[in-house]
Amino acid sequence: MATIKDVANLAHVSVATVSRVINNTVAVSPEVREAVKKAQKELGYFPRVSSKPTPRFDTDVIGVIVSDLSDPYFGAMVKAIVLEAKKQNFSVLVNNGLHSPDKERACIETLIKHKCRCIIAHTLTIDDSILTKYMMQQNNMVLINRNLEGFENRCIYLDDETGAYIAVKHLIANGHRQIAYIKSNHLIADTTKRLNGYFRALEEAKIPFNQNLIVEADPTPQGGEDGAQRLLNLGIKFTAIACYNDMQAAGAMAILIDNDVKIPEHISIIGYDNMFISRYLQPRLTTVLNPIISMATTAVRLAISLSKDEPIDENMTKVFTPTLIKRFSVKDLNTF
Repeated sequence: MATIKDVANLAHVSVATVSRVINNTVAVSPEVREAVKKAQKELGYFPRVSSKPTPRFDTDVIGVIVSDLSDPYFGAMVKAIVLEAKKQNFSVLVNNGLHSPDKERACIETLIKHKCRCIIAHTLTIDDSILTKYMMQQNNMVLINRNLEGFENRCIYLDDETGAYIAVKHLIANGHRQIAYIKSNHLIADTTKRLNGYFRALEEAKIPFNQNLIVEADPTPQGGEDGAQRLLNLGIKFTAIACYNDMQAAGAMAILIDNDVKIPEHISIIGYDNMFISRYLQPRLTTVLNPIISMATTAVRLAISLSKDEPIDENMTKVFTPTLIKRFSVKDLNTF
């Protein structure tokens, strides 16, 4: 693990100068400050949260990092964290990583600087090696929606491959063989795992794979619109669309309706996450339950236990299993 002395050696300055830059106690030249910051970043060194007792408003704060606060998924996650934190007399400080490794790192550094009692991080774009350094330095840091090797006991996540698998398997059980898939364009593990679930369901059913039926789009309603329009423009027959998430599914449904494609009479569609919007679409969306509220609540309890040096409950659920929510957007072709 890097030390302040390592930073000083790499930046070619004294340990005292590194301390001044970190604590911002004495003015230093911009060149020196930049050299120290660059060395910190390269070595992954950031000062530990002080073990010295701090004021209540400082110690009773949970720092939270999410990917995009404008996404209803993360809104639900933060709400669950806030409610559980309040029960335990903790407040919450939220930072927005915006699907960027640099911004996610900046968020972590900000929460460390604010000496949060513990940190819950939804950080999917930071490299494993860098995130490992943070986890080693911050013993009260919990990851949500990510499984990092070596820190499995501090990771709360969903079996995403199984989630996509059961979604596509449901379509297959209802007689669908030409199944399109709108994947996310974000380069994160969830994207790969859900796509692998799609492949696994097709392979298990011995359905030939058609690369043309997979399109990439933003995991938003606009992305769903774009993906569905591209599929329609291909002129290739398909009877169902599986989507990376419910927001994509909502956009895809809008485009299908705009093109006089009836759901599910002409095209069936299935989402992922079971966000509130899935219950109010017409027809109501069949989807996969992503138990983000339970996951977020568990993450809070785990983080607070760690902050109190309590032993980790080995019976605490850390790997959550998705479940299918059947509604009305999938047609059973077996009955026709």
